Amino acid sequence: INSSCISDYGFMMPSEDIIKKYIDMGGYLFTYGSDAHVAKNAASCMDEVYKLLINNGINSLYYYKNRQPIKYNIQEEIL
Repeated sequence: INSSCISDYGFMMPSEDIIKKYIDMGGYLFTYGSDAHVAKNAASCMDEVYKLLINNGINSLYYYKNRQPIKYNIQEEIL
């Protein structure tokens, strides 16, 4: 999920509707990025992404190491 457009345009990519449809279809592998080009924008609007996921029953993000998904629990990070 890319949050770079939230502060400027009010939406994330993909849109919330697509994210929810993916979850409804059984999807659970999510990664997060802010597409920052300067340090002050790194992790911008991360809280909004976390809230969307948690409110839709997703409690983890994933990062990849050696092409393998590694689970990261976001439940404690927010709320």
